[in-house]
Amino acid sequence: MNNSLTKLLKFSFIFAFFIIISIFSFTKTASAKVSDHVLHGYAWSDNIGWVSLNCADRSGSVCTDSPYSVVIDYGTGQISGYAWSSNIGWISFNSGDVSGCPAKNSHNNSCTPTAILSSTAGNPPFPQILGWAKALSINSGWDGYISLSCYNTNTCGANNYSVQLPNDGTTAIGTTGGSITGEAWGSTVVGWLDFTNVTVTPGSSEIILTAAPAQVSNVGQSTTLKWENPTQTTYSSCTASNTANDNTWNSSTSVAIPSASSTVPYTETKSVNVPANPTTYTITCVNGSDTDTASVTVSVNYVWDIGITATPDVILTNGSSTFDWAATGNVPVGTNCVATNPNGWTSKTGNVVTETLMNIASSIVRSVTCTPPAPDSPKTSSASAKVLSILNYATDACYRPSDGGPTISWTVPIANECYVTKNGNTTKVGPSGRRIFANGPGDYDISCVGGTGSSAVTVNDTLSATACVPDYTMTPLSMCNGKSGQLTDNSFQPDGPTQYKATIKVDATAEAGFSSQLRYRFTMPLNWKSNGWSISGWTRIGLTDDYESPIVSPGSYNSSFDVIAPNKASANAGLVSFSKKTQTFMINGDTNPSIPMARSANYTICAPDGGSSKPIFIEQ
Repeated sequence: MNNSLTKLLKFSFIFAFFIIISIFSFTKTASAKVSDHVLHGYAWSDNIGWVSLNCADRSGSVCTDSPYSVVIDYGTGQISGYAWSSNIGWISFNSGDVSGCPAKNSHNNSCTPTAILSSTAGNPPFPQILGWAKALSINSGWDGYISLSCYNTNTCGANNYSVQLPNDGTTAIGTTGGSITGEAWGSTVVGWLDFTNVTVTPGSSEIILTAAPAQVSNVGQSTTLKWENPTQTTYSSCTASNTANDNTWNSSTSVAIPSASSTVPYTETKSVNVPANPTTYTITCVNGSDTDTASVTVSVNYVWDIGITATPDVILTNGSSTFDWAATGNVPVGTNCVATNPNGWTSKTGNVVTETLMNIASSIVRSVTCTPPAPDSPKTSSASAKVLSILNYATDACYRPSDGGPTISWTVPIANECYVTKNGNTTKVGPSGRRIFANGPGDYDISCVGGTGSSAVTVNDTLSATACVPDYTMTPLSMCNGKSGQLTDNSFQPDGPTQYKATIKVDATAEAGFSSQLRYRFTMPLNWKSNGWSISGWTRIGLTDDYESPIVSPGSYNSSFDVIAPNKASANAGLVSFSKKTQTFMINGDTNPSIPMARSANYTICAPDGGSSKPIFIEQ
């Protein structure tokens, strides 16, 4: 991004604003070690304006009142310090402030802003600055994080951006320093933060401290510290220190002074065992009034996991299962594993445990969580012992022959497969379903298998299917179907000089196997009796208004009776109060001799002009 006139005007205004507010706005302090590479200048954002990276670039007493700067460690490339924006306040590059970053970079699995100082460091491409910075005064809509490279979020390729150091192709910064290039991304609040106007001044350290490897797989493992004196300075003494109380590298440790007796550049080495994650080692060498300091941080990259199994993992009700768990790999020293309590079972603690749970009535899940010392995160693993049981195995009380067989339903949730067997005929089915089995009445056995191999288990059940007693249904006559040009039996029609007659035909349909005789009965409605109607063809029962048919036999369950009105006026009067002069009444059926199989159906009777049209005899 070019330094346009607009940027210069903005710079002049904000620079003057810095001076005005500096006496009461700056509260952060920071200092650079003699060995640090120091950043100078201003980064630019179209959203928030200029961001100052070093108080020394500003006039007045800013550095006296509140010194701040952003620096790069000479040996490790770790960046620290503070920058200032008049719009969003302090921006921190310190590892403690950015530890909760949205994503750790793919190079060293860290949030800490770090400069890749050598082309031998591997991916991502040298000489980028990785990691994050963070605005400390953030609003509720932004987390304050500013990404220094697309490698932080693994978006390189789709969205390439980075802040890059001056370099000679193999080494960044070198002895002359130079301009930083590229952009960082600060969400929609900061937007693109351009570092074109930022430079880096090389550190003045005459001693370099490195560690090989810089990352070990567990605490207590060794790394080799190497300190070099490229300028061949003659030191009077060197002192070791570390952040983890490692007694192999502290003030009481004898640290060799790089001297002319060493190779050029003057070099010394020492093997140490890393006591904590992370551990920062520092060497401080004195040459008269000059003091040179160098540091290197060694991290622990634990590669470990926790696993748990249940054997067997499928059991029968009140069975037992053995749970085995173990933390494997480079388990952090001090890791503690605890198993949760399923359904009241006793808790167990230990990194390698075998536990057998007895009398398991229903499926359970056993989880174990291993918690390492900070800053590493806990790991959890789970295993289950599932109880194989038949939740449902049922059929209807009986089935009709027309159904084709009994309908059976079953539910066995964790079964691999089930088999239904009757009289040696076996049908393979799934763990749940509902279907008709065409094997007739009798006992149906179900057998379901769960689990695998030698630990597989089987659960069984039996039900009895019964065929229903054959039944019959009566055939209703629920409408007067008389239309113009058609005769209608159940409509009153002339029968002799004055009387009218309606014939009610009754029938029934029997299922296969039904062989009982039937008799039909009905009760004469009051409006029939009050209008002088009579019944012919069926027999009145005593002095009641009930009538019954003759006994009818299988093969021909039909019967009929006539309803006789003395004249047309009587027929009409009996039905005039009903819709369309059509009355519905019920006829009951029963077996002979009587068994509990009474059935019924509705029948209709119509006036001479009943229905929506007139019967043929009215039109003639």
